[in-house]
Amino acid sequence: MAQISKYEIKERVLDRLQCLFFDVVAKQNSKNTFLALLDELLSPTEKIMLSKRIGIIYLLEKGVAIDRICKALHMSTSTVAQYILRFRHKKSLINQIIKSVIQKEKIKNVVTDVFAELFIQPGIRKGHYRLKYEWEKEKKRISEI
Repeated sequence: MAQISKYEIKERVLDRLQCLFFDVVAKQNSKNTFLALLDELLSPTEKIMLSKRIGIIYLLEKGVAIDRICKALHMSTSTVAQYILRFRHKKSLINQIIKSVIQKEKIKNVVTDVFAELFIQPGIRKGHYRLKYEWEKEKKRISEI
């Protein structure tokens, strides 16, 4: 687990450090450079910790059951319960961001479904029964996430 120094930092200094952090992170214009920056800044444990935190909030927003979240992310129910108390019914910034991500996913899935219905035609084109089967299997996998 990440350790924090026992020595307190002045509020003014902390504010300046957070502004500097924002400036450094905000300058990244691609996923690859952002991930490379995180690799340099964070330990593997810290990256996992942050990813799991975002994952909990994401799965809660999607309405996934607590036991499934615990199993998928290998976390205790008490940890997930803490996030339920902190984020479930609040209009926090992270909730708003994740809701917009979920909305984009839904739009993308609808468009993909329409194209699949138009272009995968079992019985008319050779090999499309298999494509239809694979598409249905992929849709089920996506819905479980």
